[in-house]
Amino acid sequence: MKLNARINVPGIAVILLVVAVWQVSTATFLRFEYLPSPIGIAEAFAEMVAGGEILLYVGHTLSITLLAAAIAIAGGVILGSVIALAPFVRTYTLGTVNVLRSLPVVALMPIALLIWGPEPKTELIVAVFSALWPITINSIGGVAQIHPRLLEMARTFRLSTGDTFRKVVFPAALPSILVGSRLAVIHALVVVIVAEMLINPQGMGGRLYRTQVALQPEQMWVWVIISGIIGYLLNVIMIRGVRKALPGIGSAIGGAS
Repeated sequence: MKLNARINVPGIAVILLVVAVWQVSTATFLRFEYLPSPIGIAEAFAEMVAGGEILLYVGHTLSITLLAAAIAIAGGVILGSVIALAPFVRTYTLGTVNVLRSLPVVALMPIALLIWGPEPKTELIVAVFSALWPITINSIGGVAQIHPRLLEMARTFRLSTGDTFRKVVFPAALPSILVGSRLAVIHALVVVIVAEMLINPQGMGGRLYRTQVALQPEQMWVWVIISGIIGYLLNVIMIRGVRKALPGIGSAIGGAS
């Protein structure tokens, strides 16, 4: 019963149905030159696993993604908390934050390429820039919604600024921060893959671009599917990790079924 409760049977059935329709369609009437069948994609995946190339490229993309997300989360929590708690800072920075977060990061990639060159650090910089704003905005919202009496209590007990943030502000704003962290991780993954296609031809994005240029649709689809699976797993890992560590607020960051 527990196993059935944790498995999304209808969702799996829909996926299997789509794959079956896709396979039958490509084998009968749906004949696009660069649309391979699921069987062709599975065969390409087996060849790539046997060649040992998948882990190398996935490892590069994941390392840049996780580092960028960690930097963005740390910086976003601090920046968002300062903006929310300091009226003077909020007056002179909130407009700038709204402008910067609306900039399409893809349009900034050519500029980043000219400044820092086709290097992993360029991927990291643009990924941090993109992932910074979701966590910043959610931190601002979470801290701004803290009841004033909690801050008054901290002043009554004469807590220092650091203790007030650690014992009052951060726990109260944690659900919003966790939502922003999920968004930051996914933003970082997407931007890193795009950066690998446009800036630094490494990792999953680089392989995705190269297989497209080489007219290898089966391998290209393998990288597309792997990218989607990794994004889903990162989301699930964050949700499950928070629910294990903080069961009281784990439901605040969404479901993972």
